[in-house]
Amino acid sequence: MYKKYLVLLAVLLFAVPAFADIARPDRTPKPPKKETAIDSRLTIRLDKDAKEARLIIPRSELKGLIAQLGTDEMPAVKVGGISQTQTIMGGTLISLAILFGGVWAFRSGKLATRSGKVTASVALVLAGSAMTSLVYANIAPPLETRSIKGSIFSPAIQKYKFVSGRIKLEVGEDESAPTLIVPDPTVSPTPAE
Repeated sequence: MYKKYLVLLAVLLFAVPAFADIARPDRTPKPPKKETAIDSRLTIRLDKDAKEARLIIPRSELKGLIAQLGTDEMPAVKVGGISQTQTIMGGTLISLAILFGGVWAFRSGKLATRSGKVTASVALVLAGSAMTSLVYANIAPPLETRSIKGSIFSPAIQKYKFVSGRIKLEVGEDESAPTLIVPDPTVSPTPAE
């Protein structure tokens, strides 16, 4: 009983520093957010000679977007996210946690009983089925949806409701509206034609 109280006391003591790092709410008034969009038209053009997809934005519209942001020059691009080192360390620590947890469970002797073996078997089956559903839930879409080319307009690709891929952004001098140039590879004729 004494050990339970010590464990509870230790948890409460370690919980206090965890809450100490929570930031106080910012009470400074924020200016109303400006509209950072302008109305425009997009032209999509298929081009047999194009090697990659290009989006050409007219310089006048680019200047309009910069003016909407309220700055005179191009805004700095902030890159965030999880780095590769963080991913590697996270995976390593999770693997070590699973390893040490398994060693601890088998060394504790609680699995030597019949009910312990049944419990471990059920836990392994549930973990395996959870991993199977995770793997099947993350099946990638077909390759056609991962590149921007002329085939994205076919009904077979439209059912996925998205297309992504590499695109080259350019600033056009004599364009009147943003233009997306999509490569249109020629389809080789079939023997029936």
